[in-house]
Amino acid sequence: MVNENISRIGSLNLLRTFALFLVILDHASSWENFFQISDLKIYYFIQSIAKMGVPLFLTISGYLLLDPKVESIKTF
Repeated sequence: MVNENISRIGSLNLLRTFALFLVILDHASSWENFFQISDLKIYYFIQSIAKMGVPLFLTISGYLLLDPKVESIKTF
């Protein structure tokens, strides 16, 4: 059972790392960097994906702060 918890948290940490990458992509893909592109569909596509990073990161971090053995989500 301990190995299942470690792998579960390991996979959540991997997902949180991906969310962190999306946050960095959001900050790196500013309007000035894509101003030279005539087709703005690429810019809007990258921005629409990158904007998911912050809510995903905060949701996973909040879940990892909750200890299911101490209190349930309803009590929290």
